[in-house]
Amino acid sequence: KTSGNVLFILQFLSSICNEGFLFFSTNSKAWQWDISMIESKNVADNTVELMLRKILQLPTQIQSALKLMACLGFCCEEFIVSSMAAGGGVLNISTAHLFDSLEFAAKEGLVDHVGSSYKFAHDQIQLAAYSLIPENE
Repeated sequence: KTSGNVLFILQFLSSICNEGFLFFSTNSKAWQWDISMIESKNVADNTVELMLRKILQLPTQIQSALKLMACLGFCCEEFIVSSMAAGGGVLNISTAHLFDSLEFAAKEGLVDHVGSSYKFAHDQIQLAAYSLIPENE
C-alpha cells in the first residue's frame, strides 16, 4: 500500500495511532492493533492525498498559513512571512497569529522551523497545501 514511501508509512502509522487502531499496551508490553478496523479504514492511495486529509483536519487559520507558505516555496524566511501578514496582509490575520499557525504546523510535523526560516517537512506536504488553493485565488 505504501510502496516503501517513508513519509507515507510514517503518516499512515500516525493516523491509525491517532484513531486508536494501533496502540502500545502497557499490560502486555507490546504493540496491538485492530486489523479489521485498519482494513475497513478508507486509506489514501498516495502521500499527497494522505497529507491533504491531515491538513483539512486542521483549523482553517492553520490551513491558510500552510497555503500561503506553499505559494512562497518549499522554504521561506520569517521576514517574508511577516511581510505577508503586515497590515492584515493577504490572510487578514496578524503576524503573531500567522507565526502561531506555523508553529502549530511544526508541532504537527508538517513544517520545520530552523533558525529564521520555515520549510515544509516534505515536498509532498507543500504540494498538498498548494493543491488546496482554489484557482480563483
